[in-house]
Amino acid sequence: MKNTYYRKLIDEKFSIYFTAQEARCMNCFLQGYTYKQAAKSIGIAIGTVSFYANNMRRKLSCNTNREMIVKVRHIDFSQSLVIKNS
Repeated sequence: MKNTYYRKLIDEKFSIYFTAQEARCMNCFLQGYTYKQAAKSIGIAIGTVSFYANNMRRKLSCNTNREMIVKVRHIDFSQSLVIKNS
């Protein structure tokens, strides 16, 4: 059985789950990193960072990265690590 790490954002109305890689990207975005800086920091391609950002915007119902970051800052993202056995 493999442990899958991801972030769970709990809003008043619903829960949102980020994969481990999405959570790593979000942590970079919260620190003000560009896609290029996030990619270098995590060790993945810029296109992959863009893919994860699109997924997170969709999950959060946001149109822009700025809107996504504001929404995540409103929710206590740093305290939301969840481990799921799969």
